[in-house]
Amino acid sequence: PGSFQASWLRIQGYIFAPISCLLVGLFWTLFLHPRHMLRTSRKLEMASIAARYALWFTICAQIGFAPREALGLYLLTFGIGCTYIFTNFAVSHTHLPVTEEDEYLHW
Repeated sequence: PGSFQASWLRIQGYIFAPISCLLVGLFWTLFLHPRHMLRTSRKLEMASIAARYALWFTICAQIGFAPREALGLYLLTFGIGCTYIFTNFAVSHTHLPVTEEDEYLHW
């Protein structure tokens, strides 16, 4: 009852969009995708991703952002994108029928 997992589940409705979506997106982009690229020798894909990050931080530096600010802006925009994708995915993949106000909800 007092564990981290129990606390996480208790507040899941509040943290899904702002925190869980960002963490899943980061896990995919920083672990799962690079692991797949290394395993399948996708050199062009690896170079493209490296260029993406280099370009982001270069442009941010030219505008006048410090590296920490550029990282924060990246995480903010990336988090918004992840929230958009995963929230739409969660809603569109609900396989329960649509209910009316007066219907008994069995879930």
